[in-house]
Amino acid sequence: MAQKLDKQDILSHIIRPRILLYTAILILITGLAAWFLAHRIPLKVDIIRDRSTLAREADDGQIENVYSLQIMNTEEKPHRYVVTVDGLEGAKIDGATEVEVPAATLQSFMTVVRVPPDAGKKGANQIHFEIKAQENPDIRVREKASFMLP
Repeated sequence: MAQKLDKQDILSHIIRPRILLYTAILILITGLAAWFLAHRIPLKVDIIRDRSTLAREADDGQIENVYSLQIMNTEEKPHRYVVTVDGLEGAKIDGATEVEVPAATLQSFMTVVRVPPDAGKKGANQIHFEIKAQENPDIRVREKASFMLP
């Protein structure tokens, strides 16, 4: 005020390249954070193979592995999830394939995967679990796991 600058002088003093660069970076970071928050999948899954029994033979000759699925619903409403498995020829889940998870809760789910004995090589074989919400097919997670064949 003491210098009696006009509007043009004030703007040229405030709007400098460093200020413009910092403003652009702040807008970019805020926009990316908002985009990632809006497009996050509200489902987390951990798959743990039962290490006490590497593989066991069922009565019909198929090979079984036991898995513990920890399914976390991070949304504020309950979901029913369908669990499927693929990666080996003839792989299927023996038992229940659906689990109900309340809102903002972690639910453990034990499952058994069965394959024919000639479905893969001896040792560890890679399989994939797909967990998908029944009412919203956009909520899905695909996780890999290992299947042991004797």
